[in-house]
Amino acid sequence: MCSAPHLLLTSLPPASIFSEHFLSLSLPSPESSYQYMSNLSSDGSHTQLSGASRVQAEHQFEQETVSSCEAIIEEFRRGKVSKADTSIRLLEAIKYQDAGTEEEVTSKCAAYSVFFSELEEVESTSRDAAHRGEMQLPDPIGDDAPDIEPTEGIADSVDAGSKRKRNADEDNTDKARKVNESLFPFSKSRGTTLLPPDLQLTLKLKENYTRDLAVSKQRILCHPDCPNVPEAIWNDVLSSRYVDLDKIFTAFYTVDGDHKQTLKLGDLKVISGGSSRPGKHVARHSDWTNAWVRYQEAIFFAFPHQANELRDYAAHINESFIALPESQASKVLNYDRAVRSAVGRSNRLLLTDLSSFNHFYTMHIVMDL
Repeated sequence: MCSAPHLLLTSLPPASIFSEHFLSLSLPSPESSYQYMSNLSSDGSHTQLSGASRVQAEHQFEQETVSSCEAIIEEFRRGKVSKADTSIRLLEAIKYQDAGTEEEVTSKCAAYSVFFSELEEVESTSRDAAHRGEMQLPDPIGDDAPDIEPTEGIADSVDAGSKRKRNADEDNTDKARKVNESLFPFSKSRGTTLLPPDLQLTLKLKENYTRDLAVSKQRILCHPDCPNVPEAIWNDVLSSRYVDLDKIFTAFYTVDGDHKQTLKLGDLKVISGGSSRPGKHVARHSDWTNAWVRYQEAIFFAFPHQANELRDYAAHINESFIALPESQASKVLNYDRAVRSAVGRSNRLLLTDLSSFNHFYTMHIVMDL
């Protein structure tokens, strides 16, 4: 068996260049970073510092973090752990979850990026080494076997064959990924032509927004007239889904802003800062009205043709609040949530299709009277 991949892997350069970059990113200050680097001996060992004991402790902590991250990557290089597990262990090693300020989050993100880049390089080198190992000819058997090198013609033939195989594989992959929309059984069912004009326009805008939610959201957030609503609700607004009014209501009282730091690990996202759970809840008629006004602004901005629909629905909910004592406001709130959830899950319902929601009215308001 060919040992070239193993030899190439074990000959990777040390991670000192990544370690030095990490230290410069995550040390408490440029002065302490300079003091730390000035006390490194020529062989990379740490010499006795002449500064305060506090600075020594900080440096020792950073050095231990670097050593820990290097050991984690070394285990990945040897094939002992998966890339996903390695990524999570790196986050734990730099104590990303303990970041309390935006400055600390930024520093730890930068430090993590350094080690994740090293992880990517190790993976790439391993993959290239394995590919080259497969292309090598088997070693001759016996000490007396003559040294045989492939001729130019053989090498060209092998190279051309591998290229043809790669191209064929890529073509097959592209064909497999391409969706044949003509086979969709629902494409032969009733289309949008039977829907009211407002619903047809809603579906048209929704289809366009959801082609790339990130781009659509970015365009709105950068617009001068962007409505004053939490950033977290925009994906639901653009997808024409149910929007939690508690999130909007919470934004009235927050003093921490709506900032979130997102770190991507492939398909995994680690979010710090802010909270996905609303801190306050709509509990009264006045609470609902305040949140609804902001919600309407967001809908009017993305789906301006829904203005009359939302105003008529708001009038219906307000009348329901007025018909009940304040102590029973929760019944109307639950009824509203049920209606808007049903509309968010359907492409054929309007908020003003009240006859379609009689069962909700009976369930949440009439039966408990």
